[in-house]
Amino acid sequence: TLPFRFDTGADITTVSEDVASGFGLPTGGAPVQLAGSIAAGVGRLISVTFRFPPDMISGLPRPPVTSTWAVLAGRTRLALLSLHDIDARFYLGTNDTEMTFTNR
Repeated sequence: TLPFRFDTGADITTVSEDVASGFGLPTGGAPVQLAGSIAAGVGRLISVTFRFPPDMISGLPRPPVTSTWAVLAGRTRLALLSLHDIDARFYLGTNDTEMTFTNR
């Protein structure tokens, strides 16, 4: 399992081809030029349905989420979860040591 890193500067969740393949994500997709703060390249856009981990208090599963992700060619072991995918579904909170996610 490859953990996602939380990318606060990203507008779209981005994974490398090897991660997409490991998750069984669709091949194909609309080709697109991608650019970020540290790299640029060719990729493709795909529609993905996933779930965030269950609620830690109730243990209930979270509802399915449909989102558009970018799959980047030429990189490996890249899995960046965008702030947009988080902020659209959760209120974010922090203290000195933890970040909390509360359903919207």
